Amino acid sequence: LVLLCIIGLSAGVFMFFHSTLEKIRPIEFMIEIADKLSKGMYSRLADAFERYKDCLGTVMFCIFISIVFIHINLVFALYFIAKGAGAGDLSLLSFLNASTIGNTAGLLPVTVSGVGVRDVIVETLLKAGGCLPGPAVAIPIIFSALIVLFNVFGGFFFIFGKMAKPKK
Repeated sequence: LVLLCIIGLSAGVFMFFHSTLEKIRPIEFMIEIADKLSKGMYSRLADAFERYKDCLGTVMFCIFISIVFIHINLVFALYFIAKGAGAGDLSLLSFLNASTIGNTAGLLPVTVSGVGVRDVIVETLLKAGGCLPGPAVAIPIIFSALIVLFNVFGGFFFIFGKMAKPKK
C-alpha cells in the first residue's frame, strides 16, 4: 500500500512536468500507448494539468487545506467515536492509520461510498492496534454512517443550492 501511495504521488508530480518528460522518446512511446488504451484520458488529464501549471502554489495550498481540514478531522472523528464506544485508549497512530488507510480503501469503486470496504479495513486496523472485537466492529459502522450522513447532507446542498434564487 505504501508503494502504491509513492507511485500515485510520483504520477501526480510527473503530471506537472509532463511536457518536459514527454520529449524523452521511451516515455513518449509509453504515453502514446497509455493514451490509446485509456481512450484519450491521458491527453485530457495532461490538458487539465497544463491549465493549472502556473497555479502550482494554489494547487499545493488546496492539497494542504484538504489534509488539514478533511483528513485530520476524520482522524479526530474516528477517535471520538472510539472514545464513546469505550476504546479511546488506543494510540493516536492507530486512529491515524485506520482512518487514512480505511478511507483510501473506501475510494475503491467496489461499493457505494466505500461502505463495507472501509469498515473491514478500519476494523482490522483497530484490532491490530489493540481494540477489543466488540468496539472494533461498532466503531467503523458508526464512522461510515457519519461519512454517508455528511455526503447526503452535501448532496442536498448541491441539489437545492442551485434552486436558490440569486439576490440582486
